[in-house]
Amino acid sequence: MTVKEKQSIANCSDCDALNPVPQGIYQANIKNVDWLLERYKKAVEHLNLYQFHKAYNIYDKIAKSHSDGYAFWGKVLAQYGAIFHIDQNLANQLVILRTPWERLVDNENYQKALSILDSQASALIKNEAIQMERLCQTNREILMQTEPMDVTVLVNDDESNSNNRQDLIQAELINNFLENNNLKVKFLKGIWSKQTIDQLELTILPCLELSPVLIVIDSSPEGSENQLLKNTWIRYQGLMKNDTVEKRLLISVGDPSISKSSQENRLYFPEINDANMAEIIELIQEVLAQIIKKPEPKNEIVKGLGEKLKVRQFDQAKNEIKQNINKEPDNYQLWWLFFLTKHHASSDEEIKRQGLNCEKDYYFQKAYELAPIGVRRYYYTILSECKSRITPSPEQIYDLKLAQCQGELFKYHAKRLWKPFIVFWVLTLFAYLTISL
Repeated sequence: MTVKEKQSIANCSDCDALNPVPQGIYQANIKNVDWLLERYKKAVEHLNLYQFHKAYNIYDKIAKSHSDGYAFWGKVLAQYGAIFHIDQNLANQLVILRTPWERLVDNENYQKALSILDSQASALIKNEAIQMERLCQTNREILMQTEPMDVTVLVNDDESNSNNRQDLIQAELINNFLENNNLKVKFLKGIWSKQTIDQLELTILPCLELSPVLIVIDSSPEGSENQLLKNTWIRYQGLMKNDTVEKRLLISVGDPSISKSSQENRLYFPEINDANMAEIIELIQEVLAQIIKKPEPKNEIVKGLGEKLKVRQFDQAKNEIKQNINKEPDNYQLWWLFFLTKHHASSDEEIKRQGLNCEKDYYFQKAYELAPIGVRRYYYTILSECKSRITPSPEQIYDLKLAQCQGELFKYHAKRLWKPFIVFWVLTLFAYLTISL
């Protein structure tokens, strides 16, 4: 970018997109300007290479030393894995590769950036923030509507892996074996190309959040050079660390660095064979056995609030739930009770009968976010039953009828036209043979 002094936004020379200008270059000493610009350039390079943790660390150091609003906004971009991707129409498309549960407006770095930047730069990042939050909200809703799986099999079949064919065979083998043992398996392959990067998070997020077992197959000679795949299992390790209620299992095949830990829930196998396949099945069954089937009241407070809902004391229960959420903001059962109270439902069965769009409700999202995997499976059954009871709007009925009529019209004309089409080609062939003779 070509930037004039005191200019807060400028056009990119490559894509002509507007960007906020790092204000730290005006505040820094002359000796530090080159260092600062070099740091910003390095951070952007890391973002484009999907090395979000490295980019975050650079932005964090700049923010601490220069208190630059652009650095705080850079931390937000790294947290969300936000990059600009050139789509098929050669236009800049915003892509999110990390979907936090936290709303962007509540993000501390975002708030800090707005407090430092001027009105022009603030308006620019607010517009980007709205786009990012919409993408994240779509990802969250799709996650909550995804049927839970027992195991996710992730294979590095990208061109960066010289052993991709061998790994794909191993992945097919383990996938078939797991399915034959009546396990619900999500098999992810062929998702790493740049052409499909805008759909990557929609595919990956449900598997990370809902799978109690992740199997990563990658036997790259130098370890995984696929940064997107590497980010995926690193994110899963973070979920394993935070999930203290239920145990998750990470199994790596081919790359020992993925499961390089003394923890019992991280295992490594150099390859898949009949002997270790039986061991893997046994370990998976142990993990699935400890999954919570249905939430039970954690304490007497939750139990007491549930009793008040049963006798429909919604106003009194609502005030008490608010007070308890302030004390225990990570208690998913309190958020679930608030969801029931908001819709004047005395029980889960009453919620099912109401036929709500649960995935769009903030309190349902909070309960789902904080709940362990087993409880999320229970919430999925509630959401599915609600979906089956939702009455379509007149617009939806019109679109459905229109699609049906178009389909019937296409079949009708297809039946009428195929006979003249065949007669035409028969006559053409007959004329050609007659002329050639």
